[in-house]
Amino acid sequence: MKIKYISSVIVLILCMTLLSPGLYSQEDEMKEVAISSLKEWKKTFSDDQARKLGFDSKADFKASELGTPFKLYTISPDAMMGYEEGSEFEKIVAETNYYVYPIISGGENKALLWMVKKEDKWQVARLGSSKLAKDIRSTEGTIGDQIPERGLEGAEPPKFVRVYQLYLDFFFIKAAEKEYIVPIYTIPALLLEGSKFYTPAEIVPQWKEDLKKKMPPEEEGKRIIEG
Repeated sequence: MKIKYISSVIVLILCMTLLSPGLYSQEDEMKEVAISSLKEWKKTFSDDQARKLGFDSKADFKASELGTPFKLYTISPDAMMGYEEGSEFEKIVAETNYYVYPIISGGENKALLWMVKKEDKWQVARLGSSKLAKDIRSTEGTIGDQIPERGLEGAEPPKFVRVYQLYLDFFFIKAAEKEYIVPIYTIPALLLEGSKFYTPAEIVPQWKEDLKKKMPPEEEGKRIIEG
């Protein structure tokens, strides 16, 4: 038994050794592009440009650094319309080819650096989103404070989700049988309060109604015929 155990451990270590370069090379490449771009901007941006990005001054911008990147997820209109109450919301949350770096200065999120992978190469998509950067930090704090109360110990890290058609950003959290949606900011039209915990059943029906209003008439008719 001991020999079998040792053999299994050796095999596991070998597998991890072989897989690690592939797993981390892409993240290293992305970080390298992000760091290089940030260094260049620090040299060339004026004080006015730095302030427009959300920094207090050029000095504040030059003191900034990249935070931990997070992946961007989304939900397509078809997936949203096909969601049925009681089913797993997680199944309609899809990955994108975007990652987002918070740019931090003085311990605060000041802006976001959006990275996208095109033709197998990482490149900068855009820089900015100062208000969103701050709202994300605030919402993360709210989620952290409610981990014990909501029974989220051991849950996967929250996923940042953007539904483009609804101009909606939120964190999705799944733990055991629980699923929560936490909007990043308040959206009166969707009856959403920022940093508040919702279950999918509480808010997805409203989202579906709003999507119907945005659908072209021919698409809506097609769905009625199909459904």
